Amino acid sequence: MSEAARAAVIEAHCRELKMPSVRRDYPELVRQATHDGWDYEEFLVQLLEGEVLSRRDSAVARLLRQARFPDLKTFEQLDWEALQGVERPQLAQLATCEYIEHAEDVVIAGPIGTGKDAPRDRARGRGRPPPLPRRLHPRGRPRARAGRGARRNSRSPGCTSATCASRC
Repeated sequence: MSEAARAAVIEAHCRELKMPSVRRDYPELVRQATHDGWDYEEFLVQLLEGEVLSRRDSAVARLLRQARFPDLKTFEQLDWEALQGVERPQLAQLATCEYIEHAEDVVIAGPIGTGKDAPRDRARGRGRPPPLPRRLHPRGRPRARAGRGARRNSRSPGCTSATCASRC
C-alpha cells in the first residue's frame, strides 16, 4: 500500500471513529517515533494521550461556553487604581490557593453592589440561562405535567360504584 493510500485510510478511520486529534497529530508522531526509535506501545501511548488531552480541553471549553460566564478576567487586566483596600501581594497570595491546603478560612468583604450589572448583562444576552429540559419518563417520554391524568384515579361526585372507578 502506498504512503498516500495509507494516509487516506488512516484519515478516513479517524473521521469515522471521531478522533480528530489523532488525525491531526499522527504524521508528526510517526516522524518523531521513527527518529527516536520508539516501540509500538510508546507510539500508541503518545497518540492516545494527545487525544485524551484534546478531548478534556474541548470539554472544558464547551462547558465554559454553556455556562455563559462573563468575560474571563486575569490579574493583569485588573485596574489596581479602582480597587480600594486590595493590595497586589494579598491577591497574589490568595491566587496560589495555599489557604486550601492549610484548611484556612478566607473572608472577602466589601461594599454592597447596586445592581448596575444585571440590566447590562441582560442586554448582552447573558440574563437567565436557557431553561433545562423537562425530566424524562424512564421510557424516554416527557413526564406528565400536574393535572394530566388526574381523572384516572378520581371518581365522579357522588359515585360509589367500584366499576365507575375504572371509567372515571
